[in-house]
Amino acid sequence: MRTAGPACEYRVVHPLDDVPEAKRSGADLGLMRLTPGVRLTLIALRLYLIFMLGLVFWRVIELSGTLVHHVRP
Repeated sequence: MRTAGPACEYRVVHPLDDVPEAKRSGADLGLMRLTPGVRLTLIALRLYLIFMLGLVFWRVIELSGTLVHHVRP
């Protein structure tokens, strides 16, 4: 059973047909404060990435034959 009253209409606008919105500038935002936990996490991530890059370079040098150990028979 249908009740009397105005019908509810929804208008759908495709994102490509919509008017672009004004973007915020990053210069207006200023500096962010880091909590000690976030700072420690970012330092740990940086150290991890440096360590992993070191392992990659070590493996490349090892495979290139630069680090040949002379073993006496």
